Amino acid sequence: DVRSSLFYEVKAIWYALYLIEQERQITAENIKIMHSLETIAVNRFKSGATSGGVSPTPTGKETLMPIATGGKGMTSIASSGQMDPGGAGQEMAMGNNTNSAGKSELVDVLRTQMAILELENELHLLVDSKRVLVAHFNTLLNRAVDTEVEIANALQAPPLPIPVAQFPDSIVANNPILSMLEEEERALFAKKKVNHKMSFPKVGVGVQYGILQPRDGNTNPRNGRDMVMPTVSINLPIWRKKYHAAVQEAEFQRVAVTEEQREMHNTLLVSYEKALRDFEDAERRTGLFKKQTGLAEQALRILIVSYGAGGNAFEDVMEMQLRLLNYRLGLMNAVVDQNVAVAMLERLMGR
Repeated sequence: DVRSSLFYEVKAIWYALYLIEQERQITAENIKIMHSLETIAVNRFKSGATSGGVSPTPTGKETLMPIATGGKGMTSIASSGQMDPGGAGQEMAMGNNTNSAGKSELVDVLRTQMAILELENELHLLVDSKRVLVAHFNTLLNRAVDTEVEIANALQAPPLPIPVAQFPDSIVANNPILSMLEEEERALFAKKKVNHKMSFPKVGVGVQYGILQPRDGNTNPRNGRDMVMPTVSINLPIWRKKYHAAVQEAEFQRVAVTEEQREMHNTLLVSYEKALRDFEDAERRTGLFKKQTGLAEQALRILIVSYGAGGNAFEDVMEMQLRLLNYRLGLMNAVVDQNVAVAMLERLMGR
């Protein structure tokens, strides 16, 4: 049972490592996409600010307003010109240069930058979590905690090791805890029989054999003949209550083990039903998220093209990008859950 538990724990942690690595890759790809959206939003803001009434100054000089781009540098946008003596410069302030559309596009830029910062923070958290799991995995294998762990590039959804109808009988027949309790029950039954027989009178029959050396001058015809003497012994137990109590104790212990065996049997069947439910649920989610991921990718491409062409669907782009991220992560979780469920079923069968 300890061996099966160890095998299951190693598998579960390796699957968790695979999931974290996939989440890291998906998050990194999503950050690249958000940077692309940020570039589109910045270009729209620049074009909107230019067409929103920015007038050239008499000297042709411009003041630049920097906009942060998620740690990738600063984007300079023309905002105002040199003030003239008549107060015309006040009319060319930033508030009068950008129309309502330009302000909305500036908000789009800020939204992408906030999303990038959140994704970068999640990426760092995933890297730290992976380091902890690697250390745990290596300690299970008695290796140095910083030993590199090889992780597969893709994980397939596994089939069930045996038909569903055979699982209950296989678990009952092969689970090591049930086998241990069965052997313990047989041992206590034998102990009860021994204690019961200890209260019976003991009758012994034997033979004593003695080697005799012949003596000089002894004229006895039996001189030098070995001695053979049959023996009979009878042992009558006086303290019968002691043996009766020992018989009752063994019976109570046997009944307790029988009840423990029944409880373990029921617990294993409940664990089997739960593992089977997790497997079937993960199988359904795998198919669902595959379809949703394909649809979300198509919708996202359409929304990005529409937004880049001047549409006002930035919130839809952000929402669809978040949905696509969740669908891809959900697909990875479903595949991992399916593998963990199969590992649990094998653990219940003592494999």
